[in-house]
Amino acid sequence: CMILGGVLWAYTIGSLCGVMAHSDPVESNFEASVDLLNTITRDAGIPICDRRLYRRYLREAREYERQHQSRELVNEFSPKLSAALLVQISSVATMNVWYLRTAPQPCTTQMLQATTLRFYSRQEKVMDMLDWLCVVERGTLAHLGRMVGPGCAFQTDFIVQSR
Repeated sequence: CMILGGVLWAYTIGSLCGVMAHSDPVESNFEASVDLLNTITRDAGIPICDRRLYRRYLREAREYERQHQSRELVNEFSPKLSAALLVQISSVATMNVWYLRTAPQPCTTQMLQATTLRFYSRQEKVMDMLDWLCVVERGTLAHLGRMVGPGCAFQTDFIVQSR
């Protein structure tokens, strides 16, 4: 009887640990990526200081991955529900761009659907965003001589033309 109780207790604890370990898919993916990176960099003989740089990038990229997976999930809903959910999860972008605050929801939705999420490593020069509306979600960057932080939008000008 005691052996059966011990086995049952061990099974319960093991099941709970398994559920907790896989409750966040982004975190599970991050841990797998770090394990793979450690193996690759160790096998390639990459210096420890460079390994830290790559691991830091993966740690910072977790939030980007979470947002990316959120966007993929939004696309699985019907058009009406997808539009409503996209507007709600993109409130940082819509509240910090003056013309999106008062724009009709179909306009806001189309602009949000056309957005591309980008992630850059620390101290990386960002040259490919010169013609885009940009909203900083995390981190800080220098743009035209001023510091831009989370929630700030820049390059908000645009030209409207009819087709």
